[in-house]
Amino acid sequence: MSYWTLPPLNPLRAFEATARLGTMTSAAEELNVTQVAISRQVANLEKSMRTKLFSRKSRTLQLTPSGEMLLVTVTRCFRELHQAAEAINSGPERHVLKICGYTNFTMRWLIPRLKEFHGRYSDIDIQLTSSMETVDFDRSQFDAAIRSGTGDWPNWDCVELAPIEFIPVCSPQMAGELAAAGIGGLAKTRLLHSLARRNDWRIWLNTMGVEGIDPKSGIFFDNGSLAYEAAHEGIGVAIAQRVLVLDDLRAGRLAAPFPTAVPSGESYWFVSPQANRSRKLLVFRNWLAEASRDAFDSINLQPLA
Repeated sequence: MSYWTLPPLNPLRAFEATARLGTMTSAAEELNVTQVAISRQVANLEKSMRTKLFSRKSRTLQLTPSGEMLLVTVTRCFRELHQAAEAINSGPERHVLKICGYTNFTMRWLIPRLKEFHGRYSDIDIQLTSSMETVDFDRSQFDAAIRSGTGDWPNWDCVELAPIEFIPVCSPQMAGELAAAGIGGLAKTRLLHSLARRNDWRIWLNTMGVEGIDPKSGIFFDNGSLAYEAAHEGIGVAIAQRVLVLDDLRAGRLAAPFPTAVPSGESYWFVSPQANRSRKLLVFRNWLAEASRDAFDSINLQPLA
């Protein structure tokens, strides 16, 4: 009979927290121990494994190749242990789907539709997290994510939710004035931007062949939702992602003075590891795709030919 020699658990926790958070001080705060204790635990782990897991340069820590390899495995094992504990504590078939999405998409599109989802699938619990960071399913506890791009991610199941198309939006009163003045009226109107998407106005104006308007003029906001709110208040005209203002257009809070949607070449996608084929994930994915189709069918905007 042979026995596996496993690394001790506490040093593994100290190592995982340090690698994930970037410093031993942050790891100590999360685990409610001293920084000295974290340092000792990591040193013990390196000693037991007979290899260096971090390289220490100046005041920063970097994972060695051995540390990178160990972190992938440790993260996966911790995630599986966490999921097993949740399943045991919450009873059978009560796994919580952990979804990572962009803040604007989650707030403006997904959350307003979750009530309908839970009305149909009351046995599926959802945990939503907002992040702009690249998702690494090997190192995170997410089951799936909503990301923008062209859908060519290897080893992921990718379902297109909505194309990213740009349209100007403003208050209904301002929309009427602009529609009467024509596109040239934008030259006398304040442009509203999102700092995260600085080039959207330039793309729309260039595609529409509009000249004489500085696409970088106007007011910049931290995110698109703030720009859309400013547009609703009559401060100016925001360049919006069509999918994020569908509900506002339908409700009349915003209007599109020039209802031509200019494609960006990218879309929002629901992505998940190919190895994850759980029933609940597939149910949520299929519902999300259906809800996206229904939302676009319910609003009449003219796509750019």
